[in-house]
Amino acid sequence: MAIDTDQIINSYYKGLGDKTPLGIASPLLGSDWSDPYSSWPASLQAEYQYNIGEARKLMNEAGYPNGFDTEIYASAQDDINLAQIMKNMLLSIGVNANITVADPVTAGTVSRGNKYTQTVLGAGGGMGAGPSDGITTFWSGKFERTGGVEDPAYDAFVDQFFAATTEADCQKIFKAASRYAIEQHYTLQLGTTKTPQAIQPWVKGWRGENFWGWPQWAYYQRMWIDSSLKK
Repeated sequence: MAIDTDQIINSYYKGLGDKTPLGIASPLLGSDWSDPYSSWPASLQAEYQYNIGEARKLMNEAGYPNGFDTEIYASAQDDINLAQIMKNMLLSIGVNANITVADPVTAGTVSRGNKYTQTVLGAGGGMGAGPSDGITTFWSGKFERTGGVEDPAYDAFVDQFFAATTEADCQKIFKAASRYAIEQHYTLQLGTTKTPQAIQPWVKGWRGENFWGWPQWAYYQRMWIDSSLKK
């Protein structure tokens, strides 16, 4: 509630993004798998809307009327300007977030080992990944789990998912896991941005999808070169 995603998207990203929060799956997976913001109850939607007054009220109720100190851990390759924007917004509710910037190798080791103390910048979920990858986003058994989450209730969803024998059951469990993760506020959602892709006209079987973090062989095996177009 203390993060103004409208300001981030419209001012920082110049409108090239979407402030709509996401669960563990991209809407690109379709309605059978995704749990879109529009389907959430109004009370849950409100928890993800900018409301500084309500944010301060929650801080008081939690026993932190004067705020507290925390950390935003980042790699030198991350968007440090975005971290500074987060820091400034959190200060409005008394949260002083010290930004720690490490070299990429060290930051990768710390992030993958979940050795950061509080918040790690760029620890997105399984957005865009397939269902079997997306559902393990917050699974405690995953080597590099987002946010270092260890929640037996979420782990139970993962166990149920991989034990399911029908696609319909998998979809039902996946949606329930996504909704649970949203209700627990495992991550600070800052909106999503658009990444332009340049495509040579003679490359076929690929339409510019961003496959960062995906099994790249799944794309490479269906790509081919139209030699009649390549001069």
